[in-house]
Amino acid sequence: MNKLSIGIILKEGYTPELGGGFSYYDSVVEAIDNYEFHTDLEFRFISFHSIPSNKFKKKIDFINIQDYFSWNEKLSFRLTKLLKKYSFF
Repeated sequence: MNKLSIGIILKEGYTPELGGGFSYYDSVVEAIDNYEFHTDLEFRFISFHSIPSNKFKKKIDFINIQDYFSWNEKLSFRLTKLLKKYSFF
């Protein structure tokens, strides 16, 4: 039987809020992790930055995105990220 796999991308440095200050994002991630979907659906969490330290019930896939880019693309990616961080564009 084939399953439909659905990936949920975790934001960089994802850690659930502590002390009751839960964000909408945290609530959605937690709800997806705790919900028992139909057996034909497979939900997986995806991280591009690191493997989250918190425990999930669903599978977590770590994809080291840096392995898929050339040196020029990595430099461009980092410069773009830096420029966005400091609102240069």
